[in-house]
Amino acid sequence: MKKDWVIWVGCASLFVTGLIWGGVPIPTDFFKVKDIHDLFEIASSGATVIAVCLAAAGFNAWKLQILAASDHDLAKRAAIALHAYQAAVVRGFELAEILEKRTHLKIGDLKPHHSDGIQRELERLDLAILNARALSFECKVGWGEDFWKGFQSVLLPGEKYSKCIESFLRWSNAEASDSSKDAFAQYVSDSFNYMIPMVGVGKASFENAMDYALSPLYSKIQKKFLSNSSS
Repeated sequence: MKKDWVIWVGCASLFVTGLIWGGVPIPTDFFKVKDIHDLFEIASSGATVIAVCLAAAGFNAWKLQILAASDHDLAKRAAIALHAYQAAVVRGFELAEILEKRTHLKIGDLKPHHSDGIQRELERLDLAILNARALSFECKVGWGEDFWKGFQSVLLPGEKYSKCIESFLRWSNAEASDSSKDAFAQYVSDSFNYMIPMVGVGKASFENAMDYALSPLYSKIQKKFLSNSSS
């Protein structure tokens, strides 16, 4: 409705402009060239108009090329971030599964190098989540809400397993009080078990669930990548 209103106003404005110009008396010799100097001025003005039009067309083509290159780069970085996240979340799942069982069996004693190894895995998972989340916001700005929503759904498992691993490290801390240990143990169990209805039990089931969840997002990114490559 708003566009129709704008069009009608534009048409009415053109009509009124025509009426005004129609009533303006124009001398019969208005379009006559008096001398060669005037002819060159007219030609120069025409050339200027043509140059401006060509420059505008060139600018639009350049702008489209820049946008295509930007989309191509974003698609490439998004695909890389997703593949890195997928690898990290599979490792996170395997670790969280082990730690949840240790918590259930109340096996919390860790040697320093084991604790350091778990901490490194947690940091690797958190970094992959952070990178993927940052790319999701870029995709939201460049490509729309659907891409962002797709990222959010696949990031949920990583966030839950990160919480599970972090809670285990806090639970296994010898300096933690009994009451806090109970709370951390509950966090470990809740974070891990929250995902079971969605991803199933075992590594194979989890990998299949992640492949299924990531497939639509990979397809959308691949279309962006290929369309901008061909352009």
